[in-house]
Amino acid sequence: MKKINWEKNFKLREFKPSNDYIKFYEKLDNDKDKFTRSLYFPYGALIFLNDDKYFSAGFLSIVDIFSTFSPIPGAISVGSGRFTNSKLFIEKNFVKSSHIKFKKNMIDQLYTVDLFIYRKNISSNVKLSINEFKNFFNNNNKFKLYYESENILAYERIKKNSLIEIIEIKEKNLNENNLFYKLTKYEYSDFHGAKDKVNFIRTNDSIIYIEKFDDTAKSFLFNESYSENWCLLYVPNYLKYPSIFQNLLLLKSYFFGGCNKKHEAIFSYSNFWTLNKKDNIVLIFSPQIGFIISKYIYLISFLYLTILFLKKKLIRKYF
Repeated sequence: MKKINWEKNFKLREFKPSNDYIKFYEKLDNDKDKFTRSLYFPYGALIFLNDDKYFSAGFLSIVDIFSTFSPIPGAISVGSGRFTNSKLFIEKNFVKSSHIKFKKNMIDQLYTVDLFIYRKNISSNVKLSINEFKNFFNNNNKFKLYYESENILAYERIKKNSLIEIIEIKEKNLNENNLFYKLTKYEYSDFHGAKDKVNFIRTNDSIIYIEKFDDTAKSFLFNESYSENWCLLYVPNYLKYPSIFQNLLLLKSYFFGGCNKKHEAIFSYSNFWTLNKKDNIVLIFSPQIGFIISKYIYLISFLYLTILFLKKKLIRKYF
């Protein structure tokens, strides 16, 4: 019988990023309000660290923690719900079995990406050399160098988009019902310089508050991946109350006012709304409504059980 040595030490592998990654992420964190999206190269189903052989799984792959936890959102994902139209773009260009190589024209197609990052110490099954990456941005007056170190090279878009922008679509682009916009045929670059940025408060990834649009605004662009689940609500006095009452106002507006129905896909994968009102607007990813309801159910249940417990305790004490 083979003897087992129970005294042998067992230690989980740990990963410590190099100093230039730490400094880079600190810079990203300080600048995060400048950017909407980032894209990390190399990408692919199989990526591994060149400088640490222990961080390769059974298929020489690891979770791309650099892009997933980036201060500027950078994960490539094919999910349900949020991804819809953009899912097709992502599948076609990034995660199909053929692994289409990134090309220069895709930079303009990815109009919500304003930071392109190359990791020199990572390899991928989708081959893209550092020189090929540099050639995307050499003599390109739309970009400038953002960061360079031993392991990282990053370029930023000079004229950045915003998550929410006012955009005007002429009446002639409406169909006969004046409700449905045929907007996916347009390119984001067609409206270069014709978009005004909007101030907003992002409570979390699923709830965004816009206090007021300009009086001349008739429609706006929301550069999140298009989904029918995105809902525009009109919620008066939203900021005047703490979060527990804000959620009640959201539920009231959702069930009694309903979502703005003039919501369409635009460009490759963004959202477009025609405005009925100009102020106290909340954009919410509608599954969040179910989460809010569940919180109130748990709260009411907790209070009910607490009252029931105290009531029984008082009865036992005095009777």
